[in-house]
Amino acid sequence: MSKDGTTIIEKDGNPKLIPHGLFDMMKIVWTYSSMEERGVDFPGDFFTPDDMLKYSTCGLLESLKSGLITVLFTPIAFGVISKIVPIFGETDPSTFDKMFAFCLALSLTIAYAFVLVSITQRYIFPFTKKIIKNFLQGVMIGKIFITIVAFVFYHWLYIKVLTEDNVIFVLRIFKSFVDLNKLNAIYLWIMDFKPVLLTSAWFIVLTTVIFISIPLIGIVITVRKNKQLTEEDI
Repeated sequence: MSKDGTTIIEKDGNPKLIPHGLFDMMKIVWTYSSMEERGVDFPGDFFTPDDMLKYSTCGLLESLKSGLITVLFTPIAFGVISKIVPIFGETDPSTFDKMFAFCLALSLTIAYAFVLVSITQRYIFPFTKKIIKNFLQGVMIGKIFITIVAFVFYHWLYIKVLTEDNVIFVLRIFKSFVDLNKLNAIYLWIMDFKPVLLTSAWFIVLTTVIFISIPLIGIVITVRKNKQLTEEDI
């Protein structure tokens, strides 16, 4: 195992690299594509189905981690934009504050998308293509899964949990030691915040569609560019 976590197994003189993270995966794709570019021919059984499953699992786990951050921060971002959630102690956020909250919610997704674009740029050689396909399958499955969970969860909160009766029932528990005006303010804040959940749910669906489209578009562009270069060489 290398110092950065990449598992290295020698087979027929070639390094067998197993990823343990997103940037690990990017380095591996560039390594194998460079080897193929130099004429290295990998046998069909170089990677077992279990090895390829590890590439898909890496993409799945990385996608779930980035998706979870987006799910947690998206309602906060829209709450700031709607002037419901304070940011930096301000209840009336400036345009910069709103943009900051919005970028914070999407930061991992945007960074992840740029990394995927760099990976799809190596979608040229047969063996590297196989690796990228398995990795992207895991990424897309993870992204779709976390989106479905978030969509259902936000709607469940809106429809079943944060009803007027439920909120009033919970707040009444605190009426003996919390000022009634404060409880009323909390009630009004929750009712104002509820619609943000629906907005966040549909926004996450939209960003997921865009996120999945980015690497696919990157592959199409890479394939076309490589085809044009090949035809020019001929």
